[in-house]
Amino acid sequence: MNKKEQIVKSEIKTICDIMRRDDGTNATVDYMEQLSWLLFLRIFEDVENQQKELAILEGEEYKPIIDKKFRWSNWAKNRDWIGKPKESLKNFVDDVDEEFKKS
Repeated sequence: MNKKEQIVKSEIKTICDIMRRDDGTNATVDYMEQLSWLLFLRIFEDVENQQKELAILEGEEYKPIIDKKFRWSNWAKNRDWIGKPKESLKNFVDDVDEEFKKS
């Protein structure tokens, strides 16, 4: 296993440990769907950014597929909801939705 693979493995293990503590679950299957979704959002945002750059180079407009409120960069950077009840994340997403409706 190379260094990058070790780093990714370590980061995923850390995320799983946090998810087990926050949710009170014991089995990986209990939070695998959430972990998969988080990884998807993170990777897909990079793909969308690349597509946006290509569109700009071609003089076209790019319309993102994922709504602003679900984009990794819009909620992962703000960590006010970490360590709080699950409703805090829902409230955060709802607040982000209202904020983007104004703009």
